[in-house]
Amino acid sequence: MLNRPGARFLIVGFLALMMAVPLFLVGSIIDGRLSASRDVQDRVSREWGGSQTLSGPRLVVPVRGPVVQTVSEMMRDPQTGEERQGARQVTVTGEQAPLVILPETLDSTLTAHLTERRRGIFTVPVYTVDITLDATFTVPDVAALMEAGAAPLWDQARIELGLTTNSGIRGETALTRGDRLIRLEPMSAGATGIAGAIGDPRGTDQNYHLTLALNGAEHLMMVPVGRTSRITMAGDWPHPSFDGAFLPDSRDVGPQGYEARWTIPHLARPLAQVTRGVDEATAALDNESERLVQDALQRLMPERTTLVTRWLRSASEKGSMILSPMPILPPSFC
Repeated sequence: MLNRPGARFLIVGFLALMMAVPLFLVGSIIDGRLSASRDVQDRVSREWGGSQTLSGPRLVVPVRGPVVQTVSEMMRDPQTGEERQGARQVTVTGEQAPLVILPETLDSTLTAHLTERRRGIFTVPVYTVDITLDATFTVPDVAALMEAGAAPLWDQARIELGLTTNSGIRGETALTRGDRLIRLEPMSAGATGIAGAIGDPRGTDQNYHLTLALNGAEHLMMVPVGRTSRITMAGDWPHPSFDGAFLPDSRDVGPQGYEARWTIPHLARPLAQVTRGVDEATAALDNESERLVQDALQRLMPERTTLVTRWLRSASEKGSMILSPMPILPPSFC
């Protein structure tokens, strides 16, 4: 009977099926461990500070002028005489999209220290980065950006630095202009980051020095907002790799870590030095519409102009520059 081809075929099929069972069980275990590992990595990363992106510093000046609003009211139909809900537009004086001025020069140093956090059998790499920013601003003539009846509120000017989340801030954060210490507060209106009132910036020295420390995980990004941006990223990870639209101008890699340096001129990044709000195209929007545009742009973060350093569980760390035709956007890190 065993010499028959049909019997041999059945025996081979049975053996193949029996061999597939343990493979299926092993695959299920691997998939379960992988899912648990990702879940632990997401939770630990979020609790430590999450992905971080720096956007700024930028000088923001509120603008007040004519604003078109839509008003709902009861209106009478001239033909039927019935009252119904209608809407009309009225022009009032209110807050318009602010002026946003980017720095002429931006010198940034980011030094990251990688550590590991354990939960159960899983290990998650996280970092603490010490950041030093030196920015110089020049206040230009902004008359061309002002429509009739609009005026900048120079005495309410502020410096902003966007972050993905404020929960990662650690230690003392200090912003100074010369000998003056500028008081910092969390950004409001749903934005994340820090801001400090500076008063009228015209006719005064606009050199700022900022120091802060951030906890983060997975990704570290920085937007090179300066007309000339000089950025140095260093860390104690001995196996970095670099990719993106711009490789570092120079880099040193050794057993003790790495240091990479970029110099990005304004011609290499499509960011206007002076804009209204997120973009000139949104300058006439009301505050709610402006917020919706900012939220939409925030979701497009992978398309932004950013410097990126990635910590991966595969023991590779990358620093990259990604170029895109986006204007100033809020912060983030991957």
